[in-house]
Amino acid sequence: MPFEINEQVFKRQTTVNLRMQQETVTDDATGTQAGGLPVRLIPHREYPRVVYFHPTKLFWEKEHRNDKFELVFVEKIPTEHDTKLVHNQEELEQALAEGWVKEPYIAKPLPDPKAKIYARK
Repeated sequence: MPFEINEQVFKRQTTVNLRMQQETVTDDATGTQAGGLPVRLIPHREYPRVVYFHPTKLFWEKEHRNDKFELVFVEKIPTEHDTKLVHNQEELEQALAEGWVKEPYIAKPLPDPKAKIYARK
């Protein structure tokens, strides 16, 4: 779980022993029991949120050419999702209506070039 320093309690605490463990305290406490660093849980925030636009193709092809501009190699590169940051519920609903989704895109593996060589009938 993510923690952050509880600055309100840290200002009220007279001494801090950094050798001691961090202690989770409430905002109205005057310090920690063992003198360690006072921390609190970082609350989960819904916004800002990232939405994703998934690609339609598994990969894109990049052509590599030599100094005579002859095609030497065609590299297949997996595609990635496009991202957008939304800051409130209205922006999220608008983005979802445009085709953006909440789940990230997990790239599928590229096709195996040897698969057709050893395919069984």
